[in-house]
Amino acid sequence: MTTFSTATPTFFYLHGFNSAPGTDKAQALREAFPTADIHEPELLYHQPGWFAPLIDQVREILRSHPVILTGTSLGGFTALQLARRLELKALVANPVVWAQYMAHPVGPQTNFKTGDQYVWTLEHVTELTTLENAEPEATLHPGQVIAALGHRDDLIDLPRTAAWFTERQQAVWWFDDDHRFSVGFRAALKEFQAFLTAD
Repeated sequence: MTTFSTATPTFFYLHGFNSAPGTDKAQALREAFPTADIHEPELLYHQPGWFAPLIDQVREILRSHPVILTGTSLGGFTALQLARRLELKALVANPVVWAQYMAHPVGPQTNFKTGDQYVWTLEHVTELTTLENAEPEATLHPGQVIAALGHRDDLIDLPRTAAWFTERQQAVWWFDDDHRFSVGFRAALKEFQAFLTAD
């Protein structure tokens, strides 16, 4: 498994559904790890094949630097898929764990950061499900991922999500925040710093 070492790490912040680069959370990550390289790729979840170039980018960086993942909501789902395939550590905030959850927003969508409009379809959900079910032999190792959950999140199934991580021997941290995790993310990063340093 990739670990935090003396080599300068590269962090990825993976934004959520209908978001884009330039988020407050990515800025918080830069402030928490000022000497690290921070990558905040644009994730066009509605475009076919969006995952392949992302994992290729991570693999290329892994040739010379350790990589640590962070992500929120659907970005948390993405971080989990990368983490289990590439054995990377990750901090995921209010993550979507099951692709089928993304069937709820099927219909017309507007990216709240860019204003781009598109239609989210069941075909998009199927692509996420394929990612979730592919490479079943690639599983998380105990202690590999931290799940930061907001007590006031009303968009994901918190008890089921917490149980999923606990059953896989991953840590679950709780914060007084909602689904967007705007306040809790900075607090989670402080604890994540200690987690990485202690490893």
